[in-house]
Amino acid sequence: MAQLRGSGEFVGWFHLRADKLEPAEMELGYRLKRSAWGIGLGTEGARALLHKGFGDWLLPKICARTLAANKASARVMQKAGLRFEQEFYYGPEVLPEWTEAERRAVKYALEREAYLAIPGG
Repeated sequence: MAQLRGSGEFVGWFHLRADKLEPAEMELGYRLKRSAWGIGLGTEGARALLHKGFGDWLLPKICARTLAANKASARVMQKAGLRFEQEFYYGPEVLPEWTEAERRAVKYALEREAYLAIPGG
């Protein structure tokens, strides 16, 4: 759960869990209320989970995915230190009634060794 400091207002959530598409990897995910967009909370929360995952839990790799059209979410992944890994398409069973173009997505990932090489990582 993500809350604003001071007021405690709920603004969204973050997760780090076994990836549903590639269960051997851990997936970083987040959803924030529109009122919380653009103020750095996505990047702050993502970095905190990367720090926990690589530092405390010694995870070998963390990934994240978003629809290709969601440039803001991809930018959060980049600012947090994740690196572009691949473009792919969600299947119609995942997003029924969406066109193939609308189902185009991107995956970003970071391995522990690369994270530790980042200053402050």
